[in-house]
Amino acid sequence: MRARGRDPPDGLLRRACLADDDQIVFDQTLLGGNTRAYGSAVPTAPNVFAPAGDGSDTLTVYLLQTMPVTGTALTLDGQDGTDAYVVWTHGSAGGAFHYVLNVLDSGAPTR
Repeated sequence: MRARGRDPPDGLLRRACLADDDQIVFDQTLLGGNTRAYGSAVPTAPNVFAPAGDGSDTLTVYLLQTMPVTGTALTLDGQDGTDAYVVWTHGSAGGAFHYVLNVLDSGAPTR
């Protein structure tokens, strides 16, 4: 799954993939609000482990644009399986950039 361009500015945006090995890429994406990306088709509920059987996912963020809304974040959760996270950012030398990334792995520790 590749996210590029502008996402809707209202509410929480969720991007979910299949229960196999997935690649989720945010490539110069402008996020208008809180966004969560999951490594399987079912989001993980708070305070529980992700369902078993998910594949090994790669979640990549490349040059995320400034989030225009204060308090917004991009949350990445590979869920179950062995997951890789790649985050490419630039400093604020060319201007102020504001974004928050939460990196989670909600798979059970015994799997």
